[in-house]
Amino acid sequence: MLQSLMTGVALGLVQLAMMGGYALAMWYGSTQVAAGNYTGGQVLQVMFAALMGGMALAQAAPSIPYFVAGTAAGGKIFKAIHRQPVIDHDAPGDTLPTVKGDLVRGGEAQAYTNM
Repeated sequence: MLQSLMTGVALGLVQLAMMGGYALAMWYGSTQVAAGNYTGGQVLQVMFAALMGGMALAQAAPSIPYFVAGTAAGGKIFKAIHRQPVIDHDAPGDTLPTVKGDLVRGGEAQAYTNM
């Protein structure tokens, strides 16, 4: 019972914020139309642009943790790229005079199972 009440209150508050925002936008838009700064069509354009932008942000919100994780991983990758290696690749090294090797292969068993 309490959960249903809290769910209803939360939904009501969300609706209050949304409708209150629309009312505020319409009131402010009407003052701008009355002052001659905008036309009614321009006020509606701004309202619909804000509405669509809000919807786009709401759809992108669930992906924000992935962007944060990607940013953290990117920092680790760039740190690995820019680190100085321990081995000095310009240092002179030893060269073996001769190298001889024989590769012997044998003693393997292969089994193919039937499916």
